[in-house]
Amino acid sequence: LDVKAGSGAFMKDLDRARELASLLKETARRCGKAVRIAITDMDQPLGSCVGNALEVREAFDALQGRGPARFRSLCLQLAALTLEASGMASDREAALIHAEEALASGKAIEKAEQWLRAQGAAGVPGEADLPRAPVVTEMLCEQGPGFAARVDAETVGQCVVDLGGGRRRKDDPVDLSVGVEVLVEVGSGLEPGTPLFRVHARDQASAQAAQARLLSAVRLSDQSPPLRPLIHDVL
Repeated sequence: LDVKAGSGAFMKDLDRARELASLLKETARRCGKAVRIAITDMDQPLGSCVGNALEVREAFDALQGRGPARFRSLCLQLAALTLEASGMASDREAALIHAEEALASGKAIEKAEQWLRAQGAAGVPGEADLPRAPVVTEMLCEQGPGFAARVDAETVGQCVVDLGGGRRRKDDPVDLSVGVEVLVEVGSGLEPGTPLFRVHARDQASAQAAQARLLSAVRLSDQSPPLRPLIHDVL
């Protein structure tokens, strides 16, 4: 299980996330299930894509060893924990090696292809198979030089909801094509002109509104900030 902590998570506070993880662990024990629970960071976006079609593309990129290193690393470590919990690996180190080999050899994307075809899909989607937003704009840094001290996951997520990529009410329609690509992460060096975000929107007006909101998502610092761990704890 993956319990997230941070601004973009259900549990904003690390102590509350640990409390939730402990309760889930006890629930699993009472049900006779062997689980591992990773408490992971969601103070900044995990990958570079936020939005339905964009995240699907990034997921298949990760299965082919591409995309953001932070996202790929967590996928591998969660896979390793699953292998360990299921008894398919003797320990976490061996499990991680097994997961890395599956990714490098192409077995991971082959298994995804099998899953998709078993459910009636045509297979792994290509770029042309995914919905595309009609308006794509890039937002550049106007300050600096400096470092990204914060890239707020909650602000980015709310921005995608504003674009139409999420629901405020359960009957709201969802635009699968819209979203935000996050082009920096905490610790990135910034200067005027550095790309910060790429906004995928249904029209110019919503793209401009998204850029205005995203101004508050990035905070600059004169010094390189301390980095939060990707995995805070494993239960």
